[in-house]
Amino acid sequence: MNLGFESRNCHHLCDVTLFALRSLERALRYFHPLLVSEIQDRIIPVRQKLAEAYADSERLNAVSLEEGSRLRLKKSAGLLLRALDLFSEQDDLQRIVFNAMRAGRIYAQVQEILFSLKEELVPVHLFFLEEELQNRRGVPMRDQAPQGDELLHEGFDADPYARGGCSYYLPPGSVQDQALPLVVALHGGGGHGRDFIWFWLKEARSRRLLLMAPTSVGETWTISRTQEEIDSITEHIERFSARANIDRERMLLTGISDGATFCLACSLLESTPFRAFSPICGVLPPLDTSAVHGRRILWIHGKHDWMFPVQRAQEGVQRLKTAQADIILTICADLAHAYPREQNARILTWFLPDLALGRPR
Repeated sequence: MNLGFESRNCHHLCDVTLFALRSLERALRYFHPLLVSEIQDRIIPVRQKLAEAYADSERLNAVSLEEGSRLRLKKSAGLLLRALDLFSEQDDLQRIVFNAMRAGRIYAQVQEILFSLKEELVPVHLFFLEEELQNRRGVPMRDQAPQGDELLHEGFDADPYARGGCSYYLPPGSVQDQALPLVVALHGGGGHGRDFIWFWLKEARSRRLLLMAPTSVGETWTISRTQEEIDSITEHIERFSARANIDRERMLLTGISDGATFCLACSLLESTPFRAFSPICGVLPPLDTSAVHGRRILWIHGKHDWMFPVQRAQEGVQRLKTAQADIILTICADLAHAYPREQNARILTWFLPDLALGRPR
């Protein structure tokens, strides 16, 4: 298997594409509709550098990378250019928010393309690891994360963005080996599991976790049909268990925005398959809290959340404390209404201390 390039141009396009992808991730992490001009100032030089590398990529025909892989690398760079361009409009707040959501979808699409190249290109392989593993020295590069892992999408054969399906990630040996913890991650309003799975895949790949990102049947999760939605998620878990050895005592439910609100609704159910809940930038729905006694919840919220003000999170946490939930609230001082990827490691070690990176399991 060829893990390197024989062309400086190919090296350059790969490196610049990954740099631009990290820049886009940062723009999405710190997105606030009133601060888009600051994001644009940081995006402009990145976009220019990527455009130059993309133009140079027309000379990649003679390198050893096979044609299909070369085209996938170019396609990912072209999609990233489109995503970066979406931050150029500043005159309409609604359009700014909509464009950020479109950029988030492209962010996911680019990663799905690049993930198919992880066993051919070392920089791509490293990108899909947590930063600590990317920077670790003295470890053979191919041994830093499992190979032969699988990413599966169910229910999207006719339409890659159909509603009601599910995306799964399986590390190697997840059937024959010991039972593994499962993280179920819920997208926000108008989102999709096929997109949201990428906000957790590095951690699942680096720490050998099972990962599942279901898609709501409607445009978003509906608390008026909480039991119906949780039944659908449970069905996805059962189908997943035919391929993976799931540890039913170690299942975490998390989500962003509407997914966080639905996550909280699930924590209020009389019966739930989940042992812990981690809502991010959501609100507590107006439901009965009597069943939440003793439930473990790590709630993460942005101090500058423009959709669900932080006061609503504080009020919700107080209600849950009164109901004797085992709850922690973390308010991120530099977060608005966006996904704080850097919190994933904390969520995992709060959920299960033995999920700390590098600890034997």
